[in-house]
Amino acid sequence: MARLIGLFLVLAAAFSGYWFFATRVLTQAIEGAAADARTSGWQVSYDTVATTGFPGTFDLNIAAADIRASDRKWRWQAPQFQLNAPAIHPTRLRATFPDTQTLQVGPQTLSIQSDLFTVEASTRMNAALSFDRAALDLENGRVVSDLGWDAGIARVTALIAQNPTADRSYDIDFKGQDVTLPAAMFDQLAPDLDVADRIDNVTFDGMVTLDRALDRFVIDTGTEPVLERIDLISFKITWGDITILATGDVDIDAEGVPEGRLTITTAQWSETLDLLVGADIIDERFAPTLTNIARGSVDSDGLLTLPLTMRDGFMTMGILPLGPVPRLH
Repeated sequence: MARLIGLFLVLAAAFSGYWFFATRVLTQAIEGAAADARTSGWQVSYDTVATTGFPGTFDLNIAAADIRASDRKWRWQAPQFQLNAPAIHPTRLRATFPDTQTLQVGPQTLSIQSDLFTVEASTRMNAALSFDRAALDLENGRVVSDLGWDAGIARVTALIAQNPTADRSYDIDFKGQDVTLPAAMFDQLAPDLDVADRIDNVTFDGMVTLDRALDRFVIDTGTEPVLERIDLISFKITWGDITILATGDVDIDAEGVPEGRLTITTAQWSETLDLLVGADIIDERFAPTLTNIARGSVDSDGLLTLPLTMRDGFMTMGILPLGPVPRLH
C-alpha cells in the first residue's frame, strides 16, 4: 500500500509539473504568436493573460484583446476572451467570446452581441499544426452597425473539417435559424412579397478548396488563403412558404472570377424570381421574359429548375443573359 501511495504521489507530482510547464509554454506561445504577427505587419495587443484550470484543463483568460489585420481592412476588439484546452490534448482549443465585441471593417464599426458564442478548433499533431476541424455555436446573435443598420440570427451551428482525401479542401456544414435581415436589404429583396423580415432557415452543405492548406504557415507568412473551388451539395433557404434549393460546382480563377453551373430548384418560382431580381442577380428588364419561360418550364410536380451558368465572366440563366459575374476575391 505504501508503494502504491508513493507511486500515486509521484504521478501526481509529475502531472502537476507537466500542467505548470505546459501552461507556461502556452502563455509563451501566445506571446510568440503575437510577436510573429506583429513582425508580419499585424497589430496585436492585450492587457493580461491569466491561467487557471488545474488540473484538468488549461484556461487562458485574455483581457482587452485588440487585433488589426496587416492590410488594415479589419480590426477586432473584445474586453475579454477565453481559450480552453484539455490538459491531455492542448491542441484542441475552445474559444469563448464575450457577449459584446467590436469588429471594424473599413470605415464601418460593428457591435457583435450574443448570448452564446463559442468556437472549438483542433489541429493535427504535426510540425505545421495543420488545421483539423472547427465547430461554431451561436445563440441570439445580433450585429449593430454605426451606419444605422442591424441584423440578427437566433441560432447557428457550423462545422468545418479537413476533407480526408484532399489536403486543401474542407467540408462545411452550416445551419442558421431565424435570420433577421437589415431593413434596407429586406425592402430591396422582398418589397412586394408576403413574407416576414426573418428567414426561417438557411443551410449549407458542401466543400471549399483553397490555394493552400490551413496551418501555422498561413499566419507566419501573413498571406490569406484564396478560394479556388466550391462544391455545393446543397444550399437551402426556407422563408415562410418559399423554399429554394441550389446545387452545383464553381471554380474560381486567380482574379476571383467564378466559372461553373448552379441548379436552382423551387416550387414557389414566381416569388423566387422576385427575390433574384431584388438581389440584382436578374436584371428587372429580363424578369417578364424569364417569367414566361418559367411558366412553361414547370414540371408535373410544380417544380421549376433554373440553370445558372457562369462562363467567361458572365452569367446566364438558360438562354437569358444576366450580366457580369461577381468577383469572389
